[in-house]
Amino acid sequence: MSAPVPHYLRFAPRADGRPEIASWLASLARWRWPVLAGALAGALAGLLLALHRTPVYEASALLLVTDGQSRILALAEPPARLPVTDAASAPATPGTPRLARAVTAPAHNGEANYVNQLEYLRSYSLGLQVIRKQMLWLQPEFDPATRPRAPLDRLRALVQGETAAPATPEALATATWPAFAERLVVTALPDTRLISVRFRAGDPQLAARMANAVVSTYLDAAHATRLTLESHNRDALERQARDLRGRLETSAGALQRYRERSGIVTLGGSTQTLAAQNIRSIEARLAEARLLRSTREAALQQARGTPVEAYATLPAALASPGFADAQLDVDAVRVRIAELAERYGSEHPLMQQARGEAKEAEARRDQQARTAIAALRRDSEAAAATERALEKELAGARAAVLHLNRTESTLGDYERRARSDRERYDLNRLRTRASAALHEARTDPARVIGPAEAPLRPLGAPTLHFVLGGLLGGFLLAALAAILRERLWLATQDAAEAERQFALPVLAEIPQAATPAGDVLARLESTAPASAFAESIRTLRSAVLLSDVDLPCRLLLVTSSVAGEGKTTVAANLALSLARTGRCLLIDADLRRAGLTNSLAMPRELFGLSDYLERPAAAAQFIHRLEGSELDVLPAGRIVANPLELLESGPLPLLLQALATRYAHIIIDSPPLTPASDALLIAPLCTRTLYVLRARSTLAPLTRRALVRLARVGARPLGLVFNAGEARPLATPAAEDPRTPPPWQAVPDTPAG
Repeated sequence: MSAPVPHYLRFAPRADGRPEIASWLASLARWRWPVLAGALAGALAGLLLALHRTPVYEASALLLVTDGQSRILALAEPPARLPVTDAASAPATPGTPRLARAVTAPAHNGEANYVNQLEYLRSYSLGLQVIRKQMLWLQPEFDPATRPRAPLDRLRALVQGETAAPATPEALATATWPAFAERLVVTALPDTRLISVRFRAGDPQLAARMANAVVSTYLDAAHATRLTLESHNRDALERQARDLRGRLETSAGALQRYRERSGIVTLGGSTQTLAAQNIRSIEARLAEARLLRSTREAALQQARGTPVEAYATLPAALASPGFADAQLDVDAVRVRIAELAERYGSEHPLMQQARGEAKEAEARRDQQARTAIAALRRDSEAAAATERALEKELAGARAAVLHLNRTESTLGDYERRARSDRERYDLNRLRTRASAALHEARTDPARVIGPAEAPLRPLGAPTLHFVLGGLLGGFLLAALAAILRERLWLATQDAAEAERQFALPVLAEIPQAATPAGDVLARLESTAPASAFAESIRTLRSAVLLSDVDLPCRLLLVTSSVAGEGKTTVAANLALSLARTGRCLLIDADLRRAGLTNSLAMPRELFGLSDYLERPAAAAQFIHRLEGSELDVLPAGRIVANPLELLESGPLPLLLQALATRYAHIIIDSPPLTPASDALLIAPLCTRTLYVLRARSTLAPLTRRALVRLARVGARPLGLVFNAGEARPLATPAAEDPRTPPPWQAVPDTPAG
């Protein structure tokens, strides 16, 4: 299982997000001469621009806009055609800019009038008037014949076969308009009602004359426009007065004819009140009739369902005098029969006579009951008839009121129409009088506050400003180019950038060294001890000696990303320097090329590491002393076809464990990590790993990927060696990683082979 990637190899961006100012300054320092040349070139360009620029003078006139125009324009609709034309009527000539509307719409407040005057000063129509009056095309800088045309316009003229237009004043003014529009500047002063009219020209007198001409032409056109609007308002008001007078006469006649046809003068007041009272009286009597009818129908239904003997209990029977008398006779006969039966018995002749009288009394009573029921029926029918008559009367009263309301509504419409026509006619008369008063008290829409005068100085910054601006611009562009070049270039530029990118200390910066004649670069530390190269190697040796001071043997792996970065040279010279401080062994682990063996000019037929891994024997048989030094070297041996399998399956851990008991320093030169994986097998067996970079050559992504691979197999980096860079003070080695020692330290101390 591979080891986790350390936090310092994840290369996360800075959390604070601040720019790398120090890195930028370092980039500028490395490219200082090109940056300085760019700044001087910018200053020279600014000076040339200042010397060859054409002087341009600007004259300015001030206008104060009043509200008199808005009061006049608010009286009526604008005329169909006024002397002041809109920008939309301008001919669509090539190069003519798009213009805003002119003052042809009524302004209902001072702000709208102010904006209208501002836009009219920029309008195409006013510009043509100024150009024609001043014959501006006679000035050399405004002459259409000398003014360059756009390439597209020239091509269009060539394709369409256009010929030169006749030199009429209208055509010349139209052709001069684009140049005039470019030189005219009309702006509003903030928080005021002032308008600044500025004109630019190469002649100061011409600039002042054109600015004053624009102002005077504007005032003349505004005055003519106001007179035209006033005339239009008067005509419009007179037409409206005639129309309103005719409408008033028509509506008044229609009202009078309707009154005569309806036979009324006014409706409302007492008529409506009497109609409402009549409806309420009919509704009250109808309610009483309905109550009486329902009462009588209930009494009739009750009488019909009651036996004759029980009629005496009915309210209707009791209310009938004939029935009450007949009932009293029946009661009297019954009392007499009871007395006779008690005195004489039931067979007495008087009893027979009394019974006959009782029958006659009951017959009279029944006749009276039938008479009472018939009276109830007649009363019920009369009440129902009365109810129907009242309902019909109520419907007629309501229909009369509805007709009265419709008549009143129609008459009200006629009256309102006549009243509205009267109000419009009166309002028109009032507006006519107000228009006449305003005509007498009219004011100009604007007045000149300050006429334009010939300027004394041309526009633009002084020559010094051009030079300083060019100097600053050239410096910024050159600095930006330098920084972008280093940022877009993937190679690591310097040691500080390497430390920032890979979070590892740079132990030494090895300068570029020229090999003297007859010397070997791999032994330059001993052959040229006073050189900067040797000093940087000794700086690297000090960093190695200060690390892992508690270990009896430092086993250091030296590797890089790709070939040609100087790792073999660094390993050989570092080993030579360490050999003067204690016993040191240099191992060439590049079984493919034997680069270290070739650099030290050792014979290739010497037995070496590959021979030992194939047939282990005593280690002393494969170790050779480098001539003229105290350094022992274990060469690569013969080149094999399967170096990776040999390193993985061979007795390399046993060999390193045995050698660690004899030497204080063991330096292993391994193949680069990108083309081969040999270093990944050797790194876990070493106490530290030293990584070599080449300045402005080693690509940062390759280095980052190689360091991640080393971390995954458990390698412990000591730091970076920046080759072909500039020497700098000693850096602090990477802190000791508290992990389990490499596997070779756990192997028993037995002789190799």
